[in-house]
Amino acid sequence: MGDIFLKIASFLKAYKQYVAHYTKANIRLRQLHKKNKQVDLLLENMRRDAEDRCGKRGVKDFLIMPVQRIPRYLMLLQDLLRNTWAGHADLVQLQSAQKLVAEVAEDVENSQNEIAQANKVLEVADRLTGKLAEELELVQPHRRFIAECDAYVAMDGKRGSDMHLFLFSDLLLLCKVKKLEVAKHIFFEQIKNLKVLDECSTIRVLVRNGYKPSIQFSGSDHFNSWKGLLQEGVASDLLRRKTKEEFAARRDSGEYHLTKQGRRESGKSRWK
Repeated sequence: MGDIFLKIASFLKAYKQYVAHYTKANIRLRQLHKKNKQVDLLLENMRRDAEDRCGKRGVKDFLIMPVQRIPRYLMLLQDLLRNTWAGHADLVQLQSAQKLVAEVAEDVENSQNEIAQANKVLEVADRLTGKLAEELELVQPHRRFIAECDAYVAMDGKRGSDMHLFLFSDLLLLCKVKKLEVAKHIFFEQIKNLKVLDECSTIRVLVRNGYKPSIQFSGSDHFNSWKGLLQEGVASDLLRRKTKEEFAARRDSGEYHLTKQGRRESGKSRWK
């Protein structure tokens, strides 16, 4: 068995490419679902036709299967090693194969965490209601779900109300508790400052357009958690945009250009 896995181990890296595009495939499937109800009908008819062979599994179930396969290979090798005694002819090859598959499995596991966060964005998008939810286009390849909770939100110093908050990698959503209707969305790039009031478990968000919601959390645990998440999210977004702007400036000044092979080189005067 060890020699067989050693032969295929390098090919297993192809799964990383599949995992990288898994989220995009799910997003595309959702877009088709929203735009064309005939797609749903077609997929449902296909599922029924194959029910005797595939049970009740649909397209989404089959899309996730390659992602789950590598961890199962690793579990098989670990089980074989536990039952292979010292001095066995296959021991060294099994150990080498287990090491190679473990490296691929680690990459896939990291990708699975991103997939879980991206799938959560899809789930949240299906739960939201209202005109702003339709205009927002919440589902984006780069966006990741971070956290959600209930809080008391006062809009611009006026009387507030209980709201449900969703935090993403680049965005904060304020939703009405009833039906989860989107009341306000704030991109991190719009945030001018975060004012933290520890004594009343409140975070005041100063937005560039003058909007200033005050978010009061029900307990210190939620408050401390969200304080860290918001501060980290805004700082990360600022760093990302700064890096992007710096690269654009260097590109425009001619410091970098792209060759036909896609390599980045310095000292050139233009983009090729």
